[in-house]
Amino acid sequence: MTARGRQDEAEAFAQAATRDFDAFGIHPIDADVFDETIETPIRTLRRARRHRGEGERVGYMSLVETDGILRWQLGAGPAPSRRGPRRRARFGLPRPAADRVIRQFKFADLPPNEIGDKLRQLDTRLTPRQGLRDVTRTLTVGRESTPATKGRILLIVHGTFSSGDHVVEEMTSTADGRRLLERALTGGRYTQVLAFNHPTLSVSPILNAAALAHHFRTSDADVDVICHSRGGLVVRWWLEVLDHRSQPRGRVIFAGPPLAGTGLAAPARLRGALNLLTNLSHALGTLARTTGRVFPAAAPIGEAAGVLFGMFGKLTALAARTPIIDAGIAMIPGLAGQSREGANGELLRLRDSFSQLEGTLRTERYLVNYYFLKSNFEPADPAWRFWQYFRRDRLLDAAADLVFDGPNDLVVDTDSMASLADGIADEEIDVGRIETFGGTSVDVHHLNYFQQPETLSLIRNALQLA
Repeated sequence: MTARGRQDEAEAFAQAATRDFDAFGIHPIDADVFDETIETPIRTLRRARRHRGEGERVGYMSLVETDGILRWQLGAGPAPSRRGPRRRARFGLPRPAADRVIRQFKFADLPPNEIGDKLRQLDTRLTPRQGLRDVTRTLTVGRESTPATKGRILLIVHGTFSSGDHVVEEMTSTADGRRLLERALTGGRYTQVLAFNHPTLSVSPILNAAALAHHFRTSDADVDVICHSRGGLVVRWWLEVLDHRSQPRGRVIFAGPPLAGTGLAAPARLRGALNLLTNLSHALGTLARTTGRVFPAAAPIGEAAGVLFGMFGKLTALAARTPIIDAGIAMIPGLAGQSREGANGELLRLRDSFSQLEGTLRTERYLVNYYFLKSNFEPADPAWRFWQYFRRDRLLDAAADLVFDGPNDLVVDTDSMASLADGIADEEIDVGRIETFGGTSVDVHHLNYFQQPETLSLIRNALQLA
C-alpha cells in the first residue's frame, strides 16, 4: 500500500473508532466543552510535566502514525519519537518517518469514583444485550432465556470487548461454521443453544462466573461450552469452583484462553496493550474492507482502546511498574482478573484449586472434557507488520510498547492457552484435544479462531456434531 493509501486508511479508521467518543467525555480538541484557560494545550510529555498543578483538570491525547504504526500519545501534538537514530542503526533499520497526527482530543480527568460508571457505560456499548440469551434458528442471538432443567445445552461464552453475537456472527461467516451451528440447533442433540452476554471490563471473571452459576442454579442439564478468550476464565470459575452440580456438566472448547493470564493485561504494559489493540482493530478493519471477511469484534476493540487511553492515559506516561500503574489496572476489574502477573491473586486461587485436586478426580472430571485451540501467530503479510513492535523476541523497537515476551495470537500468550495450573503441562492433555494450527500459523490470530476448518473440526468431534 502506498503512503497515501496508508494515510487514508488510518484516517478512516480514526473517524470510525472515535465516532462515539463524546459519550465518554472525550471531545475533538477544538470542541467548546471545557474552559480553555484551565490548561493550554501541551505539545509534548516533557512540557506536560511542567504544566502539572492547577491546570491538571483537562488532558489532551493524540492518535499518531509513524511508519504505519498507530500510537496513542498524551498531548496536543506529536510526542518525540522514541526510536532514535542510534537504536535504529543498531538493528540495521531505516530512519523513521516523522510522527503524523491523525486526530486529537481533550478530556476532563475522571475522579476515581466515576471510573466505575464509565467502565459500565463502555461495557454496555460493547455488550449491549447482557444476560443469558437464546441462539435462534435464524442463527442470531435473541431474547433472554432460562436454561432448561434437564437435557443438554450448548453454551457460548465470549471474551473481552465482545459478545455472544460476535461469536455467532464469526462462526456463521463460513459455510462449514453455519452448518455446524445449524446442526446444533436442529440435530436433536441439544435442548437449547444459549449465549452468555456479560460485561468484561467493569466486572472480574469470577463475578461473571457467579452470575452464570446463578442462571444455572435450578438446572441439572448437561452443558457443553464453546468459550473464547477471557470467557475461558469465566467458564473455569463456574465449572470448577461455583457450580452446584456434583457431576461434570459436559465438554468445553477453549479458544485462545488466558488461563495463565495475558501480557496484554499486565499493569506495566497498559500503554503497549492499548496501542496493540488499536493497530489490531485497524488492520482487521482494512482486511475486512479489502477481502470481505468478517471480524465482528474488530471495530469495538478500536473504540474501547481509545476510550481506555482517555481514562488511564496519564498512568501510561508514568514509569513502568510503579504502584500507581498497578492501581490503574486494579480500577479495570475485567483486565486485572486476567493479568499475567505473579500478584494476580484471583488467577492464582483458580489455578491452585485445580492443582490441589486428587489426580484421578482432576482427570475424570475435567481433563478428559477440556479441548483447546491455541495459536502462535507469525504473519508473513506486510499488512501485519505492526505485530513485531509488541513482542520481545521479535522486537525491532524500543521496549516502551512491549506486551508479549514470546509467542502469542496477538492478544494472549500462547503458552497460557492450555495452562490449567502450575506443574500440569500440555503433555498431560491428549493430543487429540489440543489444536495448535501447525505450531506456528500465518493465518490464525485471536479474532478468527472460529473461521478455521481445524477449529470447526475439533468442535464437531468434541461435541459429536459430525
